[in-house]
Amino acid sequence: MSIDVCIGNYGYYNEGGLRDAWISLPKTSEEISDFLSAHGLQDPEHEEIYISDYDGVPFGLTGLFSEFTWLEDLNMLARQMEEREGAVEKVQGALDCGIDGPESVIGLMNWIEQADEIPYYAYDYTGAYARDEWGQTCIERLSADENYGYTVLEDTDLMRMLEKDSDAMSAFDVERYGRLCSDSRDVKLGDKGYVDAVQEMPDEDRYTREEFAEMYGDPGPNDPGNPGAPSLERHDYGGVDLEGEALDARMAAVIAKDEAEDRGRESPGPDWSR
Repeated sequence: MSIDVCIGNYGYYNEGGLRDAWISLPKTSEEISDFLSAHGLQDPEHEEIYISDYDGVPFGLTGLFSEFTWLEDLNMLARQMEEREGAVEKVQGALDCGIDGPESVIGLMNWIEQADEIPYYAYDYTGAYARDEWGQTCIERLSADENYGYTVLEDTDLMRMLEKDSDAMSAFDVERYGRLCSDSRDVKLGDKGYVDAVQEMPDEDRYTREEFAEMYGDPGPNDPGNPGAPSLERHDYGGVDLEGEALDARMAAVIAKDEAEDRGRESPGPDWSR
């Protein structure tokens, strides 16, 4: 489960040059630095990069992802999505119900990390996933109102009464019943499930960017999937401009150390995090 983005450089763009190149995330910090260097996308005179295009916006949240989105955030999100596929499906299901999405990429990562707290539920009733002769399930054939109606009716006295009287069952409008129930209960319906809008969504500020860097930064040297990979906090962030955002203490320590040791020299490493 990757995120594919095209990266450009503002400096070269303003000079009339286009060096945009595509990369599939997640990658290690070393791999990203090598990619930027190999494609001539960053050097001491041209440090500021941007996201020029997306090959499919994550979760369809077009208002959340732009050219200004940090590459570091996208990389962490891609690694989280890769490791938490079940949580990603639940977040996507909730968003497909038409609820308001999170306000930032870090807010989205908080939703994924706390997916168990999202009040999203799959439609569930007898025969819901039985396939017909064309291979379709009831969930796929019926409308969202009907699926919710059958879900609400499941294992109730009303349903048991209807099942005993075929004429009553035929006359009963399950779709209208589901629509009335969803309206009265403030439920948002999707193709495969529903969200109880009365309940709160996860806290978008529970985990900070720095905490996510600890969780989804570069795999450590003992990770079998990436032996010996450098960690995110050891990456060289010399010369980085975070545009007013608070620096992580570890990043600040790295910068202070580099400035003390390399005072008077140009920034030693590429800045891909902005």
